[in-house]
Parts: sequence; C-alpha cells; structure tokens
Amino acid sequence: MQLPVADGDWVAARPLGELRLPEEGITVLGIERAGTWVGAPSLDEQLCAGDVVVLYGREAMLADLAERLHGEEGDVAGEKARAWHAATPPVEQLEPGPRRRAPSHPVG
Repeated sequence: MQLPVADGDWVAARPLGELRLPEEGITVLGIERAGTWVGAPSLDEQLCAGDVVVLYGREAMLADLAERLHGEEGDVAGEKARAWHAATPPVEQLEPGPRRRAPSHPVG
C-alpha cells in the first residue's frame, strides 16, 4: 500500500520508531521522498509532508492506519490496533488450507 503523508497527518513529523507500526503487523518497505527512494528506512527516519510511505501488512490494519492519519486520536487508535494484532493469530493459523505441491517436472 502506498500512503501519502500530508501536513497534520498522524504520522507527519514523527520518527518511524515512535509510530510502533511493526507492533500492528505493518512493515515499512520504503519511503518515496522528493523523487528519491529510501528503502528499509531506520526507526529514526522522520516522515515528512509530501512523503509517500510504502507499507506491507494485513489489509484491515492498513485501512485502519489510513483512516487514523487524519485525526489527533491516532495514538489511541494505534494502541487499539496493537492490542488487536497481539491477540490475533498469524494469517497462516487463521486460514489453513491444502498446500500445493511443486510439480515433479518443469512447467512450460
């Protein structure tokens, strides 16, 4: 998911470490900033208005994050999301299914 950062957003002018996104099951893959790419940014990297943050995680968690960007309740919403993530089993435990076996011969 690509998430643009605007002035006043919950994530703007804050270092990534302070946001605690990994505790919500969200990984920051990188930041597009002024035509450059910051891949695997450090926890000290501060998000700025105009950045586009590239994120990976469960669809519901990413949607929640996008909604909370525009309110001062972001910290409270983050705490709720972290609690939900901590109490929810990993996806592979939620959706068991048959595993596909690799073909015994090359495909094609």
